[in-house]
Amino acid sequence: MGRFSERPFGAVDGVICSDVMEHVPEGQVDSVLAEIFGYATKFVALSISFKPSKKRLDDGREVHCTLRPPEWWDEKLRAARKPGQRLVVRYGKDNLTSEIREMALT
Repeated sequence: MGRFSERPFGAVDGVICSDVMEHVPEGQVDSVLAEIFGYATKFVALSISFKPSKKRLDDGREVHCTLRPPEWWDEKLRAARKPGQRLVVRYGKDNLTSEIREMALT
């Protein structure tokens, strides 16, 4: 892994996380979101799939281990988001069907 296994130090304007969260085990989602939102001072942009993957792990398990509807993710994201952070999230069921939501500054 080398340099990519080390976490960054300090804060950044924004964090972009594309097609990662559905791979995070459900029990770790809150802590991963807290870390993502902890680095961002201005915005977070996420792309989250809520459909099964075409691929499987070697042991046969689903690659997308946290398949939840957008409403479930919205609740998690609202809880993790800090006041003043802009959030844009794209929920994708497939390449043709997606929904983009934005949570305004509060």
